[in-house]
Amino acid sequence: MVTYSRAEWAALASHSSALGGEVELAPREEVVEVFLPLLRIIEERRPFVIGVTGSVAVGKTTFCRVMQQLISEAIGPVEIVSTDGFLYPTRVLEAQGIMHLKGFPRSYDRAKMHRFLADLRAGKAANAPVYSHETYDVVEGGGRSLENPGMVIFEGVAAFYDPASIDLAIYLDADEEVVEQWFLARLLGLRERAEPDSFYWQFRQMATDEFLDRARGVWREVNLVNLRENIAPTQEYADVVLRKESDHHISRITIRERSQPL
Repeated sequence: MVTYSRAEWAALASHSSALGGEVELAPREEVVEVFLPLLRIIEERRPFVIGVTGSVAVGKTTFCRVMQQLISEAIGPVEIVSTDGFLYPTRVLEAQGIMHLKGFPRSYDRAKMHRFLADLRAGKAANAPVYSHETYDVVEGGGRSLENPGMVIFEGVAAFYDPASIDLAIYLDADEEVVEQWFLARLLGLRERAEPDSFYWQFRQMATDEFLDRARGVWREVNLVNLRENIAPTQEYADVVLRKESDHHISRITIRERSQPL
């Protein structure tokens, strides 16, 4: 295991030409000092499936969108697939009495996830199911077919549940108290932007303090428990661990030997 400071990691960037233009979702210095050295690892290893995981609200989606833009410019086409699409539909979770465990391992159709990854690796057309954060449910009958993608970024809290299918595993890490604040801010944003058909519309008339109290309860009783029991332990499969600070600044990068799955 080797840990680099931000400055040490930035020195590993072998080229700046990968940055063809501005990246809207990340500051230029973050792209140059963190993402470009990471591109060098991707180029050297030429992974097919890049797994990205970490806590709910740690910034996985934004990180992956930045990676998608840079990989597309420097290496070739890449698709992003979220593990949220492999959650069981709400009707199934409610029928099984596990709606309160949404996001926990048992709430995912792991057999379906394994088939998807196996089809990708076998060069077969693979259907990526889709999840809607607005309706808070899987889009049944939805999905998109991936046929011979150049590379796939597989992101979500469940991304390392099939570690043997991940070629390069990246874990985003941050203090629990910091992630809680990001989680609360995200829920406030979803409530603010909610339309009548959104899951969060029901909370529009709720007092902000009451809404935040409820959100803190969800964090403590669901997301924090899931992080400690199921997500953080998968860090042992990570090839790269990126440490984030309260301003989303990546301060430390650790390259490690991945543990072999049982």
